[in-house]
Amino acid sequence: MKPRLPEADHVRSPLPACAALIAACAGLLGGCHNGTTTHSRLALDPASAPFLLARHPEALVSLDLPLDSRGGVAPPDRIPVDGPFKTVNSDSSSVTWETRLPVRPRSMAFANAPEGMIVEASGKTLLFDSGSGDAGTWSCDESRLRISLTGMSPPAPGTIAVRYARAGERERALNRRWAGAASSSSAFAIRSVWRDGTSRFGILLPAPARATWRLHVPTHAVLIGDVGLLEPETRDLPPSDGASLRVTVRDAEGDAIALETQVRAGGFHEVKADLSRWAGRDIQLTLATHSGGTAISDYVFVAEPLVRAGTAQAPRVVMIFVDTLRKDHLGTYGYARETTPAIDAWAKEATIFENARAVAPWTLPSVRALLSGGSPTQWGARPTLPALLARAGWTTAAFVGNVYLSSNFGMDAEWGSYHCENFPRAQAQVDRALGWLRAHRGRPALAMIHLMDVHVPYKEPASYQRLFAGEHPPSLRRGFVKSDVLAAVRGPDGDEVRRYVQDRYDGCIRYVDDQVARLLHDLTDDDAVILFADHGEELWDHGGYEHGHSLHDEVLRVPLIIRSPGIRRGRIEEPVSLLDVAPTILDLAGVRAVAMPGISLVDLATRDGGTRDAVRSRKLGFGWMLYGSEQWGVLRDGKKYVSGGGRERLFDVVADPAENHDLATGRPGVDLPSWRRLLGEVLGTPVRQALRMVPERLSAGDDLEVELRVPGGVASAWASPDPRLQGIVEVRSKDEIVRAVWRGEKRLVREVFVVPSRNIQEVLPGIVVRVSRGGNVVEARPSRVMAPGTGLSLVSASAAGALVTVSLAHVPQPQAGALSVEGYDAESAEALRALGYLDQ
Repeated sequence: MKPRLPEADHVRSPLPACAALIAACAGLLGGCHNGTTTHSRLALDPASAPFLLARHPEALVSLDLPLDSRGGVAPPDRIPVDGPFKTVNSDSSSVTWETRLPVRPRSMAFANAPEGMIVEASGKTLLFDSGSGDAGTWSCDESRLRISLTGMSPPAPGTIAVRYARAGERERALNRRWAGAASSSSAFAIRSVWRDGTSRFGILLPAPARATWRLHVPTHAVLIGDVGLLEPETRDLPPSDGASLRVTVRDAEGDAIALETQVRAGGFHEVKADLSRWAGRDIQLTLATHSGGTAISDYVFVAEPLVRAGTAQAPRVVMIFVDTLRKDHLGTYGYARETTPAIDAWAKEATIFENARAVAPWTLPSVRALLSGGSPTQWGARPTLPALLARAGWTTAAFVGNVYLSSNFGMDAEWGSYHCENFPRAQAQVDRALGWLRAHRGRPALAMIHLMDVHVPYKEPASYQRLFAGEHPPSLRRGFVKSDVLAAVRGPDGDEVRRYVQDRYDGCIRYVDDQVARLLHDLTDDDAVILFADHGEELWDHGGYEHGHSLHDEVLRVPLIIRSPGIRRGRIEEPVSLLDVAPTILDLAGVRAVAMPGISLVDLATRDGGTRDAVRSRKLGFGWMLYGSEQWGVLRDGKKYVSGGGRERLFDVVADPAENHDLATGRPGVDLPSWRRLLGEVLGTPVRQALRMVPERLSAGDDLEVELRVPGGVASAWASPDPRLQGIVEVRSKDEIVRAVWRGEKRLVREVFVVPSRNIQEVLPGIVVRVSRGGNVVEARPSRVMAPGTGLSLVSASAAGALVTVSLAHVPQPQAGALSVEGYDAESAEALRALGYLDQ
């Protein structure tokens, strides 16, 4: 179908709901995160603070947008690939041709095909093969497509095509005509967009379009922004032939053009417009885009346009985020090895929090809580730290290196600039951060620098590999990932493997420290710097390795160090949480915000006695496992309660910091019901006593079906969370029967919880378990009644090699309507495998 010119229909868009929430939160007078706002040298003068246009949709006077930038032609399911092709390899049986990939996948690794991508030649589906070059195969990276075919001639036009549903979804999202619900609001225009690994926040103005704001112009004002043409998500139409951006100002004296510039493909370029002639006036500022020859693919995007005064303050907050860093492997926390000399020296003038904990033992939920100051399940429902600071005039950027922090998991939301690649070295991350900080001198700036090097697989430079470690154990594969380590420690040199892995871990920390030293050297005493980790790492402290499977403190306790103007140096013993980081930074910046579960630590760091009492008495909750049994916990008054795997445990983490002595075992005087209530309060959902069904042995093969009969009926039944989507279990209940089916094609075993309608102790003698698999059927009843919280089975039954046990457990009731924390994305699966989160 031939594209037609854009229709004249335009839209005037209302305030998007999320922006309205941010506006309301930022303006609340009675709902500050900790009830007060501390005076700080980081706070901006509202009269001269930068005004970020896209962060203030309530100031929009009008927004006019075209229906689409595709001439009315909907994005196709089948995207033709017409070249040009070049030869990259040939042999007697095939020729490999290379051309531009007609879609823009967000995958971070390409050893396997991006899930859902299909390549066809003359209507036949080709096989993906990343290296063989055999005829009838294809491979790709983020921008290039390679096809191996017989014959010496390049593919004829129309014979090669790519199918990739996610590309079509993304292309439709760039056009109001097909964008769905968002097309009728300014949420369509005010957004983040992705290009070459970096997300940018701003306003999408597909030519022809115009947006007008009402604002007051400060002294020596200038409009600054980056403008560029976005590449289409499906390259099935001609590329843009160029567009232009015009900035006009209207005041009582009339209209004037402040800037006019051409916009071309190939990246963003900075634009500046001098607004000083309107200083002190109320104006209407319009950004208008115009097409070149046609409007096809004229996706003009203006990244974070802002109006700032030439004499405005320019405080900076730098967040140094070291993934997987154990608190007790830093010198400043008492570690004997010289792993962190630079951090130790810097921390002598900082506030060091001795008892900081994450809310979860893996990255995604932990960082969601950190950036929102609230539960990770509420991500997207409350404004985040970068959004609130940006609305107050701060320019924001993050540089991250974990697939769980990528845009595919929504972690780029509300950052001005967000660069993500999988597992970059610390040197590259620090170089990017320093470049950005230097380029944005003179602006209030928040930068988060994420360093991935302490996370397995260890990729520290060779000079650091032998810093603490000896010879590489013969049983451990070089370039090892988690599964290699777990296999090697079961071998005859298991102790040697453990020592070697721990020593390499320390060498990675030292490499990070040397790179952090470069960053710290470029900062000043006027900058606020926060150093932290998202979680720690188990190094066989309790028999396990890595993270995500345990709530022991080697995984939950993290370093948290703050050095900032107005904060006194010293050590804080009170228990704090990563939930407290966002409200603390907001407090330092003088930004008032909606109440958060986290609290500002500024008063605590300045020795406020009332704050200390409040911190000591509050409850801190944690959970959201990545692997294994569902586990939840709560800390209060130096004691830590954990419920998971059918067991309840209680530790005195002051007297027993290694958590070697379970106070809930053999201690009849321990008030476990009170701890269950505390856990329910901190999670916002009641903790129920439930029957817990779980297969203890389940190999791939036939489905496993379990029927549980519960006298008196069933109040609720559910399966445990599975963030990685590696296990399939279906749960249905009716009257007195619960049926659970574990699908045989997935190896991960998930628990099933059943809450009876009647008192659980009354129904236990009458429960019946019926297990069937591969034609084998076994029925069993309880032979004994065990005390709850021990994890011991009430009844077990085995069929075709699968053993199913039923025990008692105390578990939080799933929250109705709460957002889940999902740790799987099809487009990111290869990157997840590279980090060991998914099986190879």
